[in-house]
Amino acid sequence: SMKKFNLLLFLILIAGSCEQENKTQDIIVVNKDSLIKENSNPYEQYSIPLPIDLFKFLEQEGIFQPDIVSPLSMKEKYTTQLESALLLGVFTADLAYCTVMNNGQNAIYYSEAASYFANRLSIEDAYGKPYVERLEKNIDNVDSLKIITSEAYAKTCVYLEQKGVYNVLPFVVYGAWIESLYLIINSDSQNIKIEQIKNKLLNEYKVIEKIITYMYDVQVETSAYNFNNELKVLIKNLDDLSLLFDNYSKSKSEDDYKLIVEKISFLKLELNP
Repeated sequence: SMKKFNLLLFLILIAGSCEQENKTQDIIVVNKDSLIKENSNPYEQYSIPLPIDLFKFLEQEGIFQPDIVSPLSMKEKYTTQLESALLLGVFTADLAYCTVMNNGQNAIYYSEAASYFANRLSIEDAYGKPYVERLEKNIDNVDSLKIITSEAYAKTCVYLEQKGVYNVLPFVVYGAWIESLYLIINSDSQNIKIEQIKNKLLNEYKVIEKIITYMYDVQVETSAYNFNNELKVLIKNLDDLSLLFDNYSKSKSEDDYKLIVEKISFLKLELNP
């Protein structure tokens, strides 16, 4: 039965992990390496950071800004499989941001939004009801929220890869990464120096090439013309962004930084019809 199947997947997921001694029940510390077998998803194989890893520098000084995450109403506008994959990426980035910024209630809202698109892509096991229930149980324990959130995202990647759904996963990766960059460039506040954000962006420069390489590899593996056409659009967007990053890494000029901000904002706008 489906319940037994889900239970089996959950047991596999926590195998090798150890339970943390804590007053709150159902808090599990998971070794990320036991979650993701070597080369089993692009985040491991191509060294692409998980969305939650991108926001760690905000942890100490950042203030949650509700106006920069994507509106939950966006989910009503998406109908196709590829759009659903892009939005799953976007909402998982928003979820990671809410989690790192210690905003547990919004984390639950965005986890439910992620569940909606996971259902559309038939990967509800990662973001289904048990996942949301675990979040709710651990809402006051930030470390556990981070683990559960990373777990679900890694599980999604592993599942899509194992099922051979290579076509959809690059769109999840792309949506999550563009949304993450957008959240980073708009996280400037009195508490965070703009230099920290600029340095963080430069650190992510090398990731663009890794994502592009991954997308080219997916193109080789699939014969689906429509997916390939859509992938070409994403690759072109990333190529353009890469060029801007290259210019800024050499010049460090304010004008070149503004061009990066404008491009990220434009690519983000394309994800929000």
